[in-house]
Amino acid sequence: ARYYATGEFNPGEKGTRIAFSWAKIIGMYGFWFGSFYAQYNVYSYLISSIFKFLLYPFSS
Repeated sequence: ARYYATGEFNPGEKGTRIAFSWAKIIGMYGFWFGSFYAQYNVYSYLISSIFKFLLYPFSS
């Protein structure tokens, strides 16, 4: 547990420090936001088209 506070392992504890580059971190955030945006558009389109299809008989 000490690793997350100080960045060091406990004495005698084996472990490897994993460091990510800033480009990789920013790239992951870009991917997350981009996929969220794409999914939002796809699902809102699907829901609105199903809704319009169900209400089609009631339109004049």
